[in-house]
Amino acid sequence: MNIFSIDTSSPTASVALFQTDGVQIREELPGRDRLSAELLPAVERLLKKQGLTLRHIDLFAAVTGPGFFTGIRIGLTLLKGFCFRESVPLVGVNGLETLAHTCSSREEMIVALIDARRAEVYRGVYRGSGEGLWEVSAPSLVHHQRIFSGLDFSAGSGVLVGSGATAYRDQILGVDPRIRLLPGPGTLALEAAKLALKKFRQGCYLRDAGDLLPLYIRPSDAETG
Repeated sequence: MNIFSIDTSSPTASVALFQTDGVQIREELPGRDRLSAELLPAVERLLKKQGLTLRHIDLFAAVTGPGFFTGIRIGLTLLKGFCFRESVPLVGVNGLETLAHTCSSREEMIVALIDARRAEVYRGVYRGSGEGLWEVSAPSLVHHQRIFSGLDFSAGSGVLVGSGATAYRDQILGVDPRIRLLPGPGTLALEAAKLALKKFRQGCYLRDAGDLLPLYIRPSDAETG
């Protein structure tokens, strides 16, 4: 099975191909200025490496946000076009859940944090277990001084992961000795593909690409200005 995934919500956009026979490849697109011009060529290069075209893709996946507003729009628009053209199912995953998925093998609380600038972070709270990942608190926008608001680590250990954890490392370290800090993957497309495959196997996917919605959380400057 061939899963193609895209993440344009992060500072470093990425595209990835995950094949259930073990092949895993990705390509990064550093910088945002030329994303709209460079995204499609990156997709074509990635597929060409494996001798594939879009017709060989069995499942599309996209990180729906939160993050870079313009990037999310560009990426979702492109992927929706692929889905409409190829009539292939689609899975949307949010970046916070994708981050949490990278460290979900242990039974502990996982706090995924994405740096939102302006002294804020996007936060999602999950609990890992042998059976999967469970959402404890829905994605939200919080001030960096409220990262631990409403969280209780008394029942065991926990991990904070993502760019938001790295950005406020000094503030986080020393709060509780049971809390670990992880930077998370530099790019999300490949991890999103793996998570999307799990969701697909659980029956959580879209047949109509028009139903795929972005996850912005915070209004863009254009909407508030």
